[in-house]
Amino acid sequence: MSAALMRVRSFRVPRSSSNSGGSSSTGVCRRFLFVFPTCHRQRHSRVSYYSPRRPSASRRTSTSLSSSSDDDALLASLGLDLDALEPPAIDGDLESFQREMNAAFLPDEATLTSVSGRTAVPANYNNLAEARTAAQQSAVVVDRSHWTRIRLVGANRHEALAAASQALGGSGTHDIDDAFRAQNLSWASGETNKDIALAAALRSAILVLAPPSKGAQVLSALEDACASVGGDAAVVDIEAETRMLFVAGPTWTGVVQAFEEGATDRDVALVQFGGAPVIAITGVGLVDGAMIVADQACAGELFGALVRAGCVPVGEMDWCTI
Repeated sequence: MSAALMRVRSFRVPRSSSNSGGSSSTGVCRRFLFVFPTCHRQRHSRVSYYSPRRPSASRRTSTSLSSSSDDDALLASLGLDLDALEPPAIDGDLESFQREMNAAFLPDEATLTSVSGRTAVPANYNNLAEARTAAQQSAVVVDRSHWTRIRLVGANRHEALAAASQALGGSGTHDIDDAFRAQNLSWASGETNKDIALAAALRSAILVLAPPSKGAQVLSALEDACASVGGDAAVVDIEAETRMLFVAGPTWTGVVQAFEEGATDRDVALVQFGGAPVIAITGVGLVDGAMIVADQACAGELFGALVRAGCVPVGEMDWCTI
């Protein structure tokens, strides 16, 4: 075996360690980092756990130096590049965390894919029995990133929301004129008047959440309403840059209690996690629990933190059967 191939086989890839910056909680939540250990990575950072190291040139003998050109030629003929031996950087994205927990994705299922077709969520984690127990006795976390997520902005956004509600057969009124309030929107669907969306008032926008079956209808109604009321009201689709997690079960309030500290009379909390914004809508919703909308950069770490805090991950299809 040639010296070049011997060096490839004995090439050492030492493990390296690094320290990265942490984050702090702000806004209405002061204990968020205490309850949910954050990722201590900077936003959009990529961590490489291995780095290749070449043999030191100072240790080469005259023989190795004289044969280096032959070695390089042999490596080139074999298509080998020592600089390409570094393993790829590891991302802490949401899907990676979920796949580590045995998540099964079924993107061909219409109910598990967003209206835009951009986001598919786990159907199950092959843990239906555990999920049933957790839903009855503790807490579960469900990825609902396939839901429609819209920011309604502009000075007359409340007028646009009321117009959209009325156009769909609803009352045309709502009770979220104050910031950090939320409520279900009961809009008519055929002859049945039922909740088909959730609206939450922030300081300068209204966040509207709707299940996939109603997402296109809600989006169209809001766009038409913005056009009809005039002014600067506008619809902003935030699906691509965010993810949404749903926490439910008898102990869900204990799991997300940090969101409510300092704002016990409010429905919505705005905090930071891993240097990115997180919106938690608690105590109201199409199903009782907490809707958590997070920047996609920290959604994976947030999902992991919720699991470590006691939530059992549940797929969308399994959740619908519980």
